[in-house]
Amino acid sequence: MHRMSFSLHPFLTLTTASIDPAIGRIERESLPLQCVMELFIDGVEDKTVICPTYHEENLVKDWDGLNFADDEIDLSSVQWIRRRIAGTINLQWLPHTITKVEINETSLNGTVDMTDLPPGLVHFSLSDNSFSGSVPLELFPAETSFVNVSRNKFSGTLDLASLPPAFDTLFASSNDFSGTLDLEKLPENMSKLSLHGNRLSGPVTLTALPAGLTMLYLQRNRLSGPLILEKLPAGLSQTAFNDNEFSGCPCIANLPERLHQLHISNNPLEGTIWVDERDFIRVIVTNTNLDKRRLNT
Repeated sequence: MHRMSFSLHPFLTLTTASIDPAIGRIERESLPLQCVMELFIDGVEDKTVICPTYHEENLVKDWDGLNFADDEIDLSSVQWIRRRIAGTINLQWLPHTITKVEINETSLNGTVDMTDLPPGLVHFSLSDNSFSGSVPLELFPAETSFVNVSRNKFSGTLDLASLPPAFDTLFASSNDFSGTLDLEKLPENMSKLSLHGNRLSGPVTLTALPAGLTMLYLQRNRLSGPLILEKLPAGLSQTAFNDNEFSGCPCIANLPERLHQLHISNNPLEGTIWVDERDFIRVIVTNTNLDKRRLNT
């Protein structure tokens, strides 16, 4: 039995008993915005960080970091960045009108429920907190194009094949994600994918990446198998595969012109790779058994 209390007015306290999250999701749209937002921040320890007059005159329109649509009624975004907010939040109570969430670099923690995000959510960022639980990419709304959950304590697997067609950017580095990666079914419009610093494992296929991909960071995982780098997207400028368990002799040919450096260090790679003068500089093979040699041109 869960009991929740919050203040809607200096002289009024609303108490909800036995709130079932499933029921809450059904009823969310029919509740007043003030009520829904109180449920959203119910677990925040010091609510005056969000609304300095919280215990005196608490009106959601006066809360810091909230942006409303042109009608000044529908809440369109929540932006709490580098604020001393501690405790937990209840994402299942986000108003259905929300299109952008940025809650970054706070002291918030706990498991967050991402199973019923607002249908029009486009931009979703929870980076640099202490959130835990899974990130069910398959449940994100069709409109979502940007997700940043980096530097938290999230775990579980990442179903990249289920990302919405409009998806552009996924930052999920420095967490505890595990399992294998399917990079062959990424959205066609995807441009940035950063998954470094997790426990991802198994082989990866790098020959069918989206043509518009400009960033791919997979370093500091447990990825293994051959490293075939012959068909990287032409516009790829930032990538790294170092500190994994890739083996064999990597296939390095036709590297993208815009690629700054190719980090494949700290892998059990071996063999001889022949590269031109430019690639001799930008291909980094430190702490491998690779013999890097210059092509005669």
